[in-house]
Amino acid sequence: MKRIKIFILLSALLFMGGCYDRVPIEKLTLTAGSGYDVDNDFYVNSIEYLLFRGNKTIQKNVISSLGNTLYGNRNDRHLRIPKKTLISNVRIYLIGEQRARIGIKDLLDSYVRDYERSLTPVVAICKGKAEDILRLTPKSNITSSEALEGMIETSADAYFFNKKNQLKDILYMYYQEGRRMIIPYIEQEKDIVKISGLAVFDKDMLIRIIPINEALYVNLLRNHKGKSYLSNMTPIKNQYIDIYGTSRRKVKVSYVDNKIKYDIRVNIKGEIKLDTQHTEVALDKKDIEEVEKSFEQELEKNLKAIIKKAQEEYKIDVFDIEKFSYAKFGRNKLKTLNSSFEEAIIDLKVKVKLNSAGRLLK
Repeated sequence: MKRIKIFILLSALLFMGGCYDRVPIEKLTLTAGSGYDVDNDFYVNSIEYLLFRGNKTIQKNVISSLGNTLYGNRNDRHLRIPKKTLISNVRIYLIGEQRARIGIKDLLDSYVRDYERSLTPVVAICKGKAEDILRLTPKSNITSSEALEGMIETSADAYFFNKKNQLKDILYMYYQEGRRMIIPYIEQEKDIVKISGLAVFDKDMLIRIIPINEALYVNLLRNHKGKSYLSNMTPIKNQYIDIYGTSRRKVKVSYVDNKIKYDIRVNIKGEIKLDTQHTEVALDKKDIEEVEKSFEQELEKNLKAIIKKAQEEYKIDVFDIEKFSYAKFGRNKLKTLNSSFEEAIIDLKVKVKLNSAGRLLK
């Protein structure tokens, strides 16, 4: 009798598990990326997906749907897409600039609420329509979404860009007090797509695009452990120094003269990659100290200029420092203080340390 009960139990487990109610991959479309735009009064959702044709044949396609609501788009799409959609493999959420400017509160809410959505895809804002970029044919990847994901991840090696560009990181920026979303901004230039700046949000609405030449200094003040090449140029052609360094940022907050004060310390450690300013190829300790001082002065000048521009023109914290005042003083106390970012005192110190001048160091 005992053996019969065990047999029945094992049989039930066998029939209840396995591939029951599963769909073969040939009957699925795998979503690689999702784009969001607006068209007059309608929301537009474009998905880039892969179809498996059998015999190891994979076909890329893009389908766009319209709706009065975000999930109204899905109703429209399911009437036209050839196979069941699997969205767990999404590489990127790409949001068109016009869509971002009217607000993305609905997108953010769906990302948090819908358990089918992964929190690991990267997020980017694009010039023009997201649909147009997803429809591009990549040269070295199967899908445009995969190429865009790789480009954003690789950007962490230059311009002091942040490595944290996944959806979960953007949600932290949105929901944590004293923070705002700042997202990579991309655009198409001829037949390629590149990162061309930073998209700055106030709450859920895009309010400004910071061009890439300014984004370098914003990132340096904003991010910790960013990486970039830096140059020290002279008026003479072909006389300059290039270094590659990693940044570290420290921020201290205090209340001075009825104003919030932020003390920002930026340290860069790196190495000389090229030097045509010095006559001698090999540099001694004194030469290296002079190079360090020169980079410190140049960086401090440019960083102070971007701080002034942020307080007078942007009038919004793009350096992610207000979170420190919320952490120290709390929301209720900040209401009684003059905590305006535009009126805050920002003190800056820059330190450059070159650990190596290359293989020719004396």
